[in-house]
Amino acid sequence: MIGLSDAQFEMLEQQLKKSELVRIGLYHDLLDHYYCLTESFMQQGFAFEEAAQKALTELAPEGFDTIENELNFLLTFKFQIKMKRLMYSGGFASSFCISLFFLFKIQHWPGSGWLAITGFGILLLVLVPTLFVSLIQNSADLSRAEKVRFVTGLFAAIFLAGGGLFKVGHWPGASAQLVLGFVLLSFVFLPLFFWQLYQKSASQLAV
Repeated sequence: MIGLSDAQFEMLEQQLKKSELVRIGLYHDLLDHYYCLTESFMQQGFAFEEAAQKALTELAPEGFDTIENELNFLLTFKFQIKMKRLMYSGGFASSFCISLFFLFKIQHWPGSGWLAITGFGILLLVLVPTLFVSLIQNSADLSRAEKVRFVTGLFAAIFLAGGGLFKVGHWPGASAQLVLGFVLLSFVFLPLFFWQLYQKSASQLAV
């Protein structure tokens, strides 16, 4: 029965370490599988180098780090789905209440204050934290301009929601928050948002 020498085992371990896996448990499991699979190919008559390459191709054809990325995705998939549901449901509820607030305010109908509190409250306490968590999770996949747009949008939402609540409560500082929120929204977020939409559309047409 053919077994791997200590030097050969160390070579397999060095190959695995190149992937810089973060999960220790996954690292040891993959090393064990890599060892056993290489040993199995050697027993079939392959030389060590060829057996190790065949084991690597069969076990992780796109690299060991791909396996860890897929594992991380599966472990966080349910959490991501819940975050998406919370984000979209919170965004709908907030925009629905805020739009009704403006309608009730213009028509001088009763209940506009509660609509404003509900809409801006959901925006500040539900939507903003959800977007912040989403920014942290996806920061590696975002360009610098997209990060600036994302952060600017978050701060604009915070100032607008806070200013709206302060305005309803007749508290000081409402006007300053609203002005700052609208400045960030109008002069930074919206230009970046529509410019990036244009670039994405243009690149799709070019293809």
